[in-house]
Amino acid sequence: MSQPADGHRLGSLVNSVAPGAGLGIGALGTGLLVQYGPYPTRLTFGLLAVVFAVLAAVTAVLPETVRSVPGALASLRPRVAVPSRARRPFAAALPTMMSTWALGGLMLSVGGSLVRTVFDRPNTAVVGIVLAVFAGTAAITGILVSPLSPARIERFGAVALAVGAGAFLVALGVSSLALFVAAGVVAGAGFGSAFLGSMRTLT
Repeated sequence: MSQPADGHRLGSLVNSVAPGAGLGIGALGTGLLVQYGPYPTRLTFGLLAVVFAVLAAVTAVLPETVRSVPGALASLRPRVAVPSRARRPFAAALPTMMSTWALGGLMLSVGGSLVRTVFDRPNTAVVGIVLAVFAGTAAITGILVSPLSPARIERFGAVALAVGAGAFLVALGVSSLALFVAAGVVAGAGFGSAFLGSMRTLT
């Protein structure tokens, strides 16, 4: 198997879209299972265990695409370094990476509690949908903006992140779930595009 000619663009796209897609599907599926499925505190974890076991079995029989070389154990030794020619774009991308995952982590960690308490929506399926809107928008936006240049993608993402974060605060202040969801769409678009722009700049 050979890498596609434009592999650096494909790699950055996959690495930026996959987290949002996975988080969105996970939030939606978990919310629905907890609300409507049996054994709400155990079913999700049981299904995940089965999925992981199946993936481990599939991985074990996948054909190897590279030749093994001596030094496998030595290669596992941690080495933290940034190549000299990548240090400048790495430093430039660092604020975007940090703000992207800071907002994403905040939304995914306390968003569910906010939906339940501030907006008085105890239905877990509603919580899952709200979180899935944020993460799913991030994945979809990454695909939509991928033809643009890394600089334009990153600029759009930074603006959308700022606008989305501000809209979150307004939504909490006026206790509007509709505005909170709309803020999630804008912030999700910023998350997906800013992360892709940063990844593509580095790769």
